[in-house]
Amino acid sequence: MVWSKLDSKTLDGSAEEIATDVFEEKKFLWIISNVNNSGRIDYQQQFGNATVETGQYYARKQAVNGVGGTGSVPRYNIDNSSSALTPHMMISNVINIGAEEKLVQSLFVNAGADGAGTAPSMSLTWGKFSEATDQIDILRVYDTQAGSYTADSNLTVFGTD
Repeated sequence: MVWSKLDSKTLDGSAEEIATDVFEEKKFLWIISNVNNSGRIDYQQQFGNATVETGQYYARKQAVNGVGGTGSVPRYNIDNSSSALTPHMMISNVINIGAEEKLVQSLFVNAGADGAGTAPSMSLTWGKFSEATDQIDILRVYDTQAGSYTADSNLTVFGTD
């Protein structure tokens, strides 16, 4: 399996979202994102084919710092974090087979307070995108809190068959 970069977007300034262009469809997606912030932010994911689906096609379950397993269905997104005032990093793996629900596993790290005296927080999210007609070929991450993503925040998608 050879992985190829399908799309990458880096913000030049502040924004409430980072969205890809339409990219080549692949059975397996690896999504990496680093989000810098101004103020309190969170991290939501939505997927689609040609356009991002904003309806209730999503479900998710999440464990934070190794504790719990909260879930909710149906949803308008896959919520990968609680709100925070520090930078975020997220890695998602997606099974992206046409005519099947798309399964998502995300590891999300929040830097926490500055310095080595505070450990980062982590959440593990399991989700699915139930619009099963086509493969995902576009996605976005977005913020619903009062802050913004800032310059140099990045969203990159790799894929393979």
